[in-house]
Amino acid sequence: MLQQIIEKNQNLLDQQQRLALQDKKLLEEYKAEINELKSLKVPEDDMKQEKEEILKEEVERLKKQLNDLEEQKLETQEQEEFKPLPKNGCNYGNEGDTMGHSEQMIENQFIQILSKKENQWTYRPDLKTEDALWQNFRGHLNRINLSLLEDKLLTDKEFNQVKVEFSRLTGTPFLASQRPITSFLYD
Repeated sequence: MLQQIIEKNQNLLDQQQRLALQDKKLLEEYKAEINELKSLKVPEDDMKQEKEEILKEEVERLKKQLNDLEEQKLETQEQEEFKPLPKNGCNYGNEGDTMGHSEQMIENQFIQILSKKENQWTYRPDLKTEDALWQNFRGHLNRINLSLLEDKLLTDKEFNQVKVEFSRLTGTPFLASQRPITSFLYD
């Protein structure tokens, strides 16, 4: 009987060793499979990077195309703004408008010169009246002197004083053009 128990234990130990070897084999197979799967993921990462690069290139191409279209739009607007005058010589087509053709051409050429990038001047078609010019000037005056004005904008009364002083110093545009620029600064 003792002999049978020893044999059974021996069989069980043998069986356990065989199972352990099978487990070891399975574990090695799983590791090999995992390594294969990992190697399969690498091309996905490469493809993802390629897709990202392609998308970046596409975005850059579209940005360039947008910039080109904006430049074309500006050129078209400039051409429309500075079209030659009609044969009647009128500047805006209004009946009361009497500016001659050559004077209008000179004005348009002057605007074109001032509108070039290096001059940093922009033609503002919305500034057609004297009041619009004063309001534009007021906006610049407030913006430039904001810290001096302690973050408060000029009141109507204060701005009217600026207009009066400005008019006093310059008089008419003709008289203003006759005075040296420095004389405005020291009056």
